[in-house]
Amino acid sequence: MYWGWLSKIRRLKMPNLLELQRDFKAAVLSGEASDSLISALEPGVLNATDRLKIHGNNYRQTLTAALAGIFPVAQAFVGDEFLGGMLRRYVLEVPPQEAVLSVYGQGVPAFARSFSPAQNIPYLADIMALEWAVHELQHAREQRSHDSTALRAALKNGPLCLSPNARMVDSAFPVLNLWMAGTGQIPPEAVHVKSGGQCACAVLTNGEVRLFGLSGELTDYLAMVLSEESPAAADGDDAFDQLAAMGLLSIDAQKKGKACG
Repeated sequence: MYWGWLSKIRRLKMPNLLELQRDFKAAVLSGEASDSLISALEPGVLNATDRLKIHGNNYRQTLTAALAGIFPVAQAFVGDEFLGGMLRRYVLEVPPQEAVLSVYGQGVPAFARSFSPAQNIPYLADIMALEWAVHELQHAREQRSHDSTALRAALKNGPLCLSPNARMVDSAFPVLNLWMAGTGQIPPEAVHVKSGGQCACAVLTNGEVRLFGLSGELTDYLAMVLSEESPAAADGDDAFDQLAAMGLLSIDAQKKGKACG
């Protein structure tokens, strides 16, 4: 986001370049430019202050629009204006750490949870967490899955891992039903926010991301399988077979997620 402006700066001694880069970043984020930065910019049709404002506006609008595209279900609940305002605040407070838009926005659900105007929409953060899970999997490379036999054998030697192809959102609200209402799959009046929580799963299978809910019993069993309290064996256990068939289990050494609960 901060590299194109370098062509506009006069030739500088290398010790000053880092300082100017920091000043430019601060100007984009705060809207206030230092005297040293303004004086370093070459004259143009517009003065330095106006040109910096253009950079700042482009920065905010580009990232806000990119994030809004990730959270269309949240947008259906709170509207364009509310979501845009929250995302603009996020963009200013949490600038990108790398030049890859597809990985920017992981912190939005947590930000929404602490965003004061969203406190009267307590389920918003969980909806956004589920949307981010889907977005993340859509940009992930699908990993090799393991069959039930291999998973059972591995379980005898210790806990399994949540599959790198899976993400889970454990919510105190019916987050999957809310998702379905927000996407028009069920009527809004069919969802009761106080009806209880849901554990929603997103799994990447054959290049597609599918969503489903996990019952309380399966959620508890999954937590056991992924913990040090994992059963010594799962022979004949229907719950284990269900989790394996859902694509939630892996024997990979590196854990990519965590269980609900």
